[in-house]
Amino acid sequence: MVFFGNYSVFIENTAVLDGVSINASLYGYQKEKEKLSSELNAIQNRISTQLQDSKDVDEFISRLKKYAGADKLTREMCLELIEYVIIDENPGRGKSRDIHVYYKFIDEGLNNPNNALD
Repeated sequence: MVFFGNYSVFIENTAVLDGVSINASLYGYQKEKEKLSSELNAIQNRISTQLQDSKDVDEFISRLKKYAGADKLTREMCLELIEYVIIDENPGRGKSRDIHVYYKFIDEGLNNPNNALD
C-alpha cells in the first residue's frame, strides 16, 4: 500500500478516500448513470409519441373541416378519414349488430391490413 496525502492506493489500483473505495463509488456512479439514461430515453420516447399524436389530431381535424358541410358520405371522404370498419356478426333476425369505425390518425391501424380480425 502506498500513501499519497489523503489517499491510500492498493496494488490493484483501488484507492480509498476517507474510508470509501473509489471503485465502489465508480460502480455506484455507473449504475446511477445507466438508470438516468434509461429514464431519459423513456421520457424522450413519451415526448416523441405525444408530439406525433398532436400532429395526427391536427391532421385529422384539418381533413374533417374540409367536409364540415357535407350532406352525405362520399368515397373520397371515406378514403381520407376512415382507416377501416368492422361489422360484427349478425346476431339473428330483427336484432342489430355493432359497427365499429376506426379513423385515420386517431385510432390504431391494423396489424394485418388483409384481415381486420388479426
